[in-house]
Amino acid sequence: MARNRISQFGDVPLLYDRDPVANYGKCGFRTHPHVDTVFALQTDIAFGEMFLVLEAMDLGQVTAILFGGVDRTGGGSSLHHKGRAFDLDGLVFDNGFIWMADTFATQPHQYLAIEGVLRQNFGTVLTSGYDSAHRDHIHFDNGEPVGFQRHSKSRVLYLQNALKFLFDQMLTIDGVWGPETQSIEREVRKELGLGGLSIRSNWVGFIEASIDIATDRARELNQGGLIA
Repeated sequence: MARNRISQFGDVPLLYDRDPVANYGKCGFRTHPHVDTVFALQTDIAFGEMFLVLEAMDLGQVTAILFGGVDRTGGGSSLHHKGRAFDLDGLVFDNGFIWMADTFATQPHQYLAIEGVLRQNFGTVLTSGYDSAHRDHIHFDNGEPVGFQRHSKSRVLYLQNALKFLFDQMLTIDGVWGPETQSIEREVRKELGLGGLSIRSNWVGFIEASIDIATDRARELNQGGLIA
């Protein structure tokens, strides 16, 4: 597939913050990675949608995207080698606030809103709870279509986190689909008027409802001065 050099997404510049290590979460340098043209379009749309959600939280305007990589050199077969994967480290705002991908524990509403937007646009999204390798960034790629899969740890983790932190349900967060998760998600779906999550439109509808709640709660915290 064709690739182009990209320097920004959603009209916001990319800053590579992994070299040196001390740059992580603080600053970075402009770079122009080779990105698959289809993936670039999908990513541009996703970031545009994400920025609107973050503005609705009253966080301000995003002025830079901190990232850990898109393409990789060499003859590897990963989607990073094909320019079809992105590692999101953080977002810099015009008021000086920096959201980082290692802050789920302290800022779950912001995190789940950002993750939700990515899940509406990409089938594969790997987050801090997935494994230790992703504790400090969100990986997303277009290797799989958007949709819920019960055997997918990353998707079940998002579902469980949304049920707990957004819909105020008590359940175990382990990324495993089981009777507890199934029972709770069924009740929440009924309240939302949604059918089974195996149907793509219902999965997207659940994500949309989750983003709306996350946005409202994050805005309330921000207006209350509880977000640094």
